Amino acid sequence: MKTIQDCQTDATMLAGLLEGISKLNDIPDLANAVAAMSWVAHEKAEGLARDLEKLERQDNSPKVVA
Repeated sequence: MKTIQDCQTDATMLAGLLEGISKLNDIPDLANAVAAMSWVAHEKAEGLARDLEKLERQDNSPKVVA
């Protein structure tokens, strides 16, 4: 299971991908690269959302106090 630090790293990578897409989006010759990067960013975002949901469920799980 990923940790919150892993998710922070993934979020930073996703932000970098999105910034790259934004900068390349205005260059028509790079349309295929922009499309590929957009797909990768989408996959990363979905994975990050799943990981964060798992962490949230783990954090909200009942705790036994002895």
